[in-house]
Amino acid sequence: MIDYGSLFEPEKQEQTVLPKPRRRIKVLPIILGIILLPILVLAGWFGFLYFRPQLERLSFFALPQQTPTEAAPLETEPALAQTTPTSIATLEPTASSPAATPTESAAIPDCLEWSSVTLDHLDQQICVQGEYIQQFKRGDGTFVMVFSDDPGTFQIWSYPKPFDWYTQESDAPCVVAHGWVQTSGVRPIIILGSRGTMEACP
Repeated sequence: MIDYGSLFEPEKQEQTVLPKPRRRIKVLPIILGIILLPILVLAGWFGFLYFRPQLERLSFFALPQQTPTEAAPLETEPALAQTTPTSIATLEPTASSPAATPTESAAIPDCLEWSSVTLDHLDQQICVQGEYIQQFKRGDGTFVMVFSDDPGTFQIWSYPKPFDWYTQESDAPCVVAHGWVQTSGVRPIIILGSRGTMEACP
């Protein structure tokens, strides 16, 4: 017997099963991130080392500034100035010679000798005079004028201008400074600039 049922069955269409597309992992951004991260860290570290002196200098000059209640000139202390070890060592060999006379006559009455300036003058505007023994430039660019090797003695600092800019390149070892007394932490100082100025002795 012939089976006619198969003639009326619809033909089955072959379905092609496509493979699911694989998700591609973006490798390039990961590689760039691995390469750039150490570079950014090193750049930030070297930038910190480069700007660290400037930041320390700015933090040092950002001292609290108090307005003094009295701006009257301070009294001079000539007796104390004449008994300083540095002055005696300088003038003793020629005490009887005329060479000591110009130093005494050039003294300014309204100015203190550098040896009489202490931390008690902090935040006071004064005039200071005296002969320095050396000057040098620190690693952060600050110029320092030294009057004595004794610890805690008065100094004059300047940034960024050198001392020759104030003294007009004078060779005189004596200077006169006007300014507010500040502290470096261990000694009284005057910082030339907005709070101090200096000139060679007349």
